[in-house]
Amino acid sequence: MQVEDAIGQWSDFYVAATGASAVLLGLVFVGLSIHFDRSRRGLPVRGLAIEAATSLFYPLIISLAMLIPEGRPQAQAVLLTTIAVFGFWASGAAFLEARRRRPQPIALVLRFLVPWLAMVVLAVAGLGLALTWAPALWLVAAVVFVHLTVGTQNAWDLLLGAAPPER
Repeated sequence: MQVEDAIGQWSDFYVAATGASAVLLGLVFVGLSIHFDRSRRGLPVRGLAIEAATSLFYPLIISLAMLIPEGRPQAQAVLLTTIAVFGFWASGAAFLEARRRRPQPIALVLRFLVPWLAMVVLAVAGLGLALTWAPALWLVAAVVFVHLTVGTQNAWDLLLGAAPPER
């Protein structure tokens, strides 16, 4: 089976991932408006909202890139690699800022290291698609799943009013 055909078989997954990430991203904005007073008082809601929105934005744009009609692996590879480079940089910058808040190590791993590693996997998947390597599609799906999971956890913490774990 060619990679173009394999991409077409994943379209239902990416349609579902696009919808789920868009809905959850909307919940982040609802959660931020609910806790607007807390964020104005300097509590760490802003950082958590940014982390949640970012983690939910990636599956949205990755899924949209994978829904390009006619399954064009080279175009999708360029888009995925660009997203990975930006995500790699953004995750690193967010990590450095969050370290100033002195979060617990588990928070650093779950909120920053896991998404950062997912971007490395996305870059590998982009390279795999450029080389028309069909198993790269499983890597892309894994990255979408990881970011949906991390973003959902952050959105959940935001909606419940939980601050990121800090010392």
